[in-house]
Amino acid sequence: MREVQSGSDVAGLGSAVTVVDEERGRESVYRLVAATEADAAAGSVSFESPVGRALDGVRVGDTVVVPTPKGERRLVVRSIA
Repeated sequence: MREVQSGSDVAGLGSAVTVVDEERGRESVYRLVAATEADAAAGSVSFESPVGRALDGVRVGDTVVVPTPKGERRLVVRSIA
């Protein structure tokens, strides 16, 4: 995972990525952090997690597929901060 500067158009370590779940229509914001800083309840996910790996390097408009125990989730990237 690459560390990015604020305002970058590519997600990386430290980015806050807003996504919409295609199936549920629910919007979520994930901040990509190191494993030692991860706090799922606060929306901070490790870049080593399935969501973190899927969002690394994405751009606004990209759709990613995240494997979960209940099947795959498709997330559409709405913004990166």
